[in-house]
Amino acid sequence: MNWAPTAAEEVAQNVRSIVATARGSQPMFRALGLLELHDRPVQVASAKLAAALSVQIRTYEPRAEVASISVANGIDGQLAPTVRLR
Repeated sequence: MNWAPTAAEEVAQNVRSIVATARGSQPMFRALGLLELHDRPVQVASAKLAAALSVQIRTYEPRAEVASISVANGIDGQLAPTVRLR
């Protein structure tokens, strides 16, 4: 862990935390994180995930400027989001 990150490193770390957090798992911040998207068609789940990521990042890390969000099919049908920041 970097104990003295630059502003850009801090923003990137916060975005990684948002992407990795399940909604409801953070006490005092129950709305932080992403909902489970089980039993949805891949296209629908990908679109909902990208939209949710955009909202979460805008809400919890307003310093981040999102350039793009792409979602690929990962191993075993899991979605693998990629967030690019400016």
